[in-house]
Amino acid sequence: MTGMVDSRVVRNRLRALGSRLAALRRLSQQPRETFTEMSTEETLAERHFQVAIQCCLDIGNHIIREGSERVPRQYHEVFPILADLGVLDRSLSSRLEDAAGFRNVLVHMYLDVDPAQVYSHFEFLSDLEAFARAVLGWLEREELTGN
Repeated sequence: MTGMVDSRVVRNRLRALGSRLAALRRLSQQPRETFTEMSTEETLAERHFQVAIQCCLDIGNHIIREGSERVPRQYHEVFPILADLGVLDRSLSSRLEDAAGFRNVLVHMYLDVDPAQVYSHFEFLSDLEAFARAVLGWLEREELTGN
């Protein structure tokens, strides 16, 4: 490690992530047809997804900044670096790269996003939850070893 990860920063982002994931879980319980016809729910889901994925990226960048000489040039590069650092497994890292791509669509191509596309991305919820568990486990191990 090159520095010390500020666990308060990570835990704060994990709490924000957890709250967004809870909201997305509630939204995902609606039938696809209902969801795609209700613009308010779709808009809420877009924003919750954007912030949830951004939390993951912010956490990842914080860990990388303190634990690696590598600097991700694009968002999707954050997750493979976290895998190299032992924070994530390779399979989860690969799936989270797709989530970073979805975040970019929400931010930069927002006029082209349709409700069915947003609904289909509820499949990312389990990966985002797995990210939170992996980071928390990694953080607890780091705190125990004093790194």
